[in-house]
Amino acid sequence: MTDTVFFGSEAKEIRDENNKPTYDLADIEKAVAKFKEEQIIPLPDLVLALFYAHEDQPIRGMILLMKEIFLMQMEFVKEENIKLQNAEFIPYKYGPYSIDIDKIIDAMEDYGLLISRGRKSTNKEIFYLTRTGKERAKEAFDKLNEHQQKRLKDLRKGWDQLGVNGILKLVYSKYPDYTKESEIIKRVLRDERVSRIRG
Repeated sequence: MTDTVFFGSEAKEIRDENNKPTYDLADIEKAVAKFKEEQIIPLPDLVLALFYAHEDQPIRGMILLMKEIFLMQMEFVKEENIKLQNAEFIPYKYGPYSIDIDKIIDAMEDYGLLISRGRKSTNKEIFYLTRTGKERAKEAFDKLNEHQQKRLKDLRKGWDQLGVNGILKLVYSKYPDYTKESEIIKRVLRDERVSRIRG
């Protein structure tokens, strides 16, 4: 058993027989109560709101998904003055990466909110909301005001159109502090295709 920061609190991580992490429910309930009291949007709601911004369009690949969430936190959330649980992005092999976001995506798949199809860790992998996921994502999206909803829809559309290579170039040029550990920075800045990475 190890401690990990998840849902904004120290939550006990317990590995099941398949080595999948689960978390202490009491710790998560405390964090959720704190979020409600302080009107903080938890990270799972941020992820779901991003998907719901174009609910019928999948997000193509973990790279695109991770970078869209990064841009949401760095730009949309700050500019709209939204209180959000920090995703704790760090510089990593392929640019900004959050272990909490990675775990949230896995948990959403486990709970039937998201489905991924296609070859894992490639641009062929696509993520989309299930019917239950759409219901839960609508609740998260509805926490945003009308202006924020429209803006997020526009941002998501633009980020999707950039694709993996475009969004990497955007993130790498605007946030160089998050490229310190990057193994692909030369390829990205030379505009070469990047197709087999996760995060």
